[in-house]
Amino acid sequence: MKLLKAFTVGLAFVGVYYVTVYFVVPLLVSMYVTATYKPDIYESYPSVDILDHQVSFGVIVKPAGLVFETLGLLLLGVIVYYFSIKLKGK
Repeated sequence: MKLLKAFTVGLAFVGVYYVTVYFVVPLLVSMYVTATYKPDIYESYPSVDILDHQVSFGVIVKPAGLVFETLGLLLLGVIVYYFSIKLKGK
């Protein structure tokens, strides 16, 4: 029973690690790119003509998709951890 509890805790840690890396790394990269961005008005001016002249509205992130994506990442972490334990045991 103790082994099953340790295995379950390990699965949970690996799953949370995958989800954290999946969401935190792009956030940190975006923060860095935003902080180091230096706009250049002279080089940007010619591209103004190809911009849209209308504002479009819509949903950027669907909540159900976010839930399924998170659960999928947790499941991926569980599968990787399970097979790493199986291969280490052989």
